Amino acid sequence: MNKNQATLTKIGLDKYLENGVLKTLGSSKKICIDVGLSEVAPYSATWLLNDPERCVIGIEPLEYNWECLEGKHDDGKEDPTDGWPGIRLGEREGKPDEIRGRILPRGRKGWGPTVAPYLIENRFFGLRCAIDNVEKPAEKDFYHMSDPGSSSLLKPTKKHPGSIKKTERVQCVSLKHILSYIDWHQFGVVEHLKVDCEGGDLEVIKSA
Repeated sequence: MNKNQATLTKIGLDKYLENGVLKTLGSSKKICIDVGLSEVAPYSATWLLNDPERCVIGIEPLEYNWECLEGKHDDGKEDPTDGWPGIRLGEREGKPDEIRGRILPRGRKGWGPTVAPYLIENRFFGLRCAIDNVEKPAEKDFYHMSDPGSSSLLKPTKKHPGSIKKTERVQCVSLKHILSYIDWHQFGVVEHLKVDCEGGDLEVIKSA
């Protein structure tokens, strides 16, 4: 296995590829990129719910947030962003909403409807990595903060209101690297790019 293939496998991109590009809905002409999914990926969920033919590349380095996306921390904790939809990967109890046919009942307390897993296939591509302005894939320290939403590749200063819960080694790739696997004959442009990287946002743009 060469280094590029090893990187694709590590970040989970290899399983979405067919003939070197993302295997998406053939009828889709819209693709969005969500850098920094957080605990439930509300932007990705909104994009997916609003257009059944839209595809989303979701990027998140923090293992805790992936566990949340997999429903492992549905502990009833209240969240202040009431009403936002979210994504849950894998199986989940409950049937899809019979009226809309595309959401599950409310997931984590305080959040809105959860996108049904059967909608994810060929529409949502979750990548376990960070985006940074790097020439080639590299591992870097990622600071998991007491408030997961403020976690970052940047080491917090003494002025930061939170504390470091733990430091994780994460795979970093450039946005250009991810873009190289999009079928541009199918999509033409990226419809939306959302970046929430706690201070690393400009580096994401520069890495394209």
